[in-house]
Amino acid sequence: MKKIKISEFGKIVIDEPDIKRVYNKEELLTLLKKHKGILNNEIIDYLNSLINLEFSVVKGNISDSDRRILTDLELYRKIAMYNISNRVVEVLKPYKDSIDVSRDSTGLEIYGSMDNRSFKIFDYTYESVNFDSSLFPYYGRDDIGEVSLYRTISDRDALDEEKMAILEKLDILYRIGRHDELGETSTYGGSVNESAYLNRKEIRELENRYTNIDNKDSLTKNEEREIETTSKFNEILLADFGLTMDDFDYSTKDSTGEEKVLIRNMPNMNVRNNIKCI
Repeated sequence: MKKIKISEFGKIVIDEPDIKRVYNKEELLTLLKKHKGILNNEIIDYLNSLINLEFSVVKGNISDSDRRILTDLELYRKIAMYNISNRVVEVLKPYKDSIDVSRDSTGLEIYGSMDNRSFKIFDYTYESVNFDSSLFPYYGRDDIGEVSLYRTISDRDALDEEKMAILEKLDILYRIGRHDELGETSTYGGSVNESAYLNRKEIRELENRYTNIDNKDSLTKNEEREIETTSKFNEILLADFGLTMDDFDYSTKDSTGEEKVLIRNMPNMNVRNNIKCI
């Protein structure tokens, strides 16, 4: 049964049934006490600092090899989830009048706002990043989850690259369309007619995106707000994570091709920085 609740800064959210619950501070401190004498003092102090939100679990206060060992410990995963979920809210408290925070049993989302416009700046997904949680609700329950940051920038060179990529994709789709019209193939599955419809739909979307980029001369006020808002919070959160752009392992494109995604792989956890160019 779904429950209505109020988030940290007054936003109403829907709370789904608990699939992967984040423990509270008191529960974690009680669990930590039970591990004294089992774990060494250095590890106990580190985990205690995470519970007290002294720094982010993403930050390199521990080696990857030690972190990898800790990920086998259920207590560490519970503490890490608590730390990520609450440390980011603590860091952004000075800006509570310009952000909205919402939680449910699968994750946390934060939006930054300016002049009544909201832009996503952060989300944390507790569930496995590889499977549909509605089909595999308990798969990956040992994962810490995936942390995503969001930033919008103005980059003409990146847009020109996107235009070239669109033209290359359109060339392929035009050729596929001609085959579909002749009844020679069903590229998208289903009937030839269904395939032809999906092909035309994808072509229209790419042509519209190309036109929007090509006609772009200057930034709108809303785009300026989006760049300013997302950039400010992106820099704050990256600093708290102890990361720079150079610390990400590799980059890729999202499914639309409109965003560059920088990815930092960590034991049982990914950090993604989603960069949208306008």
